[in-house]
Amino acid sequence: MRGGFIKRKESILICAIEILDELGVSGLTSKEIARRQGITEPAVYRQFTGKQDILLAVMERYAIFDEVIMNTIVENKMPFKEGILYFARSFAEYYENYPQITTVMFSYDTLKYEAETYFRMQLIINRRLNFLEDFIRKGQAEGDASNRIDAVVYAEMLHGILWSVTYTWKLNNCSYSLKSRLLPAIEAALGI
Repeated sequence: MRGGFIKRKESILICAIEILDELGVSGLTSKEIARRQGITEPAVYRQFTGKQDILLAVMERYAIFDEVIMNTIVENKMPFKEGILYFARSFAEYYENYPQITTVMFSYDTLKYEAETYFRMQLIINRRLNFLEDFIRKGQAEGDASNRIDAVVYAEMLHGILWSVTYTWKLNNCSYSLKSRLLPAIEAALGI
């Protein structure tokens, strides 16, 4: 029974991400999830308490990948440029394989009207930026990263490249390789 619960919850979560990508936050309803899953609305509510709970679970899924990427860089003691390229390449590959998840990143304006989702999105983005800032400072201390740019500004610049290139890719219906556009932009910012 427990396995069925997890499978159902995971299935609803995947469906919710697809709905967000297709219809936006306003289209994400228990009725739409139930229709697509071939279940009843009460079955949705047995897994999630409501729309807010579903959105928080979607955001948690989005944040988990960040943790995996950052932990891999730290655990493997990657040098500065290698770590930043790994960071960008990992996101590009993840988004290319699962473009629907990028909707979370670009739903910020809609999500900000609910305190919990706003706070969670802030945590996700700030955690990313803090990781980049710390990694840049370490690279600067070791002489691998330029000291001409403040670590905060450098982190925002790299994150901005990731954000804008991914956004443009998504606007163009993911019609080309994200990696082929993102990595050269990051390499240029690194002076490679």
